[in-house]
Amino acid sequence: MEVKTQILRLRLDGQTYQYIAKRLGMSRQRVHQLISPPLAIRIFVARKYHARCSKCKIFVGKSGHVHHKNSVGLQENQYNDVHNLVLLCKVCHRTAHGLPKSAIKEKTVGRCRKCGWTWKLRVINPKKCPNQMCQAWMPLREQVKSSKV
Repeated sequence: MEVKTQILRLRLDGQTYQYIAKRLGMSRQRVHQLISPPLAIRIFVARKYHARCSKCKIFVGKSGHVHHKNSVGLQENQYNDVHNLVLLCKVCHRTAHGLPKSAIKEKTVGRCRKCGWTWKLRVINPKKCPNQMCQAWMPLREQVKSSKV
């Protein structure tokens, strides 16, 4: 039996990536790579959701996570089907898997040159200041790294 098929069957039986990796003698990341949706499907899903997280609607662009709605009890050909996939941001993807939001470290801070407003960047640097009173257009270079956030 092909390794990819074996991984997929174990995943559809409800096994974790970590368990599958240990059983087959490979890394968890490699197991995930072998059964993740092909690039064409990931691009289709990103376009379907207009490059925004399907849950919180934040713009994620190319850095969005393609999440399987169901991974147990499906047929092998349904696992990477576009109807089983949604686009999520990093925070929503972690919460979808039951992990706490607090586990995510956001170190980059954006700062508006006009009003001084600062914010945590989840995925991208916005083109406009998020401060509703300011809304100044900003070049993408106007961001600073913060080690205390």
